[in-house]
Amino acid sequence: MTLIERLEALTGPCRESEEAIYEALGNCNHKRYECYSIQGDSGQTCLDCGKDLYGADHAPRYTASVDAAMTLVPEGLRWCIDTGNGEPRSFVEPPHPYNGQPFWGKHSTTPAIALCIAALKARGVS
Repeated sequence: MTLIERLEALTGPCRESEEAIYEALGNCNHKRYECYSIQGDSGQTCLDCGKDLYGADHAPRYTASVDAAMTLVPEGLRWCIDTGNGEPRSFVEPPHPYNGQPFWGKHSTTPAIALCIAALKARGVS
């Protein structure tokens, strides 16, 4: 099942899907790490990217927050969320509609998930 298909099947926010989105965009979720302790200082280092996990970035709450989902919209494209058929749906499109077709998000249970779907389609993520 593709990431888009998994998002379309959601019935509400999903942390696992948010982490999958974050990783699909080339980021590290720091799932594999090792602990260290040096002269009273302790912490964790990611085995995948090498970052010290103190203050490390983790996946935003894309499926729970419209604000976080908006960060997925590619620069220069416009977005819309509406309630066609009573369910939230979204699209992301070029600034002028005649410059290309919009990327539609399927009707979804939340506006944030609908926007995630449309924005990821616009980015070419499947």
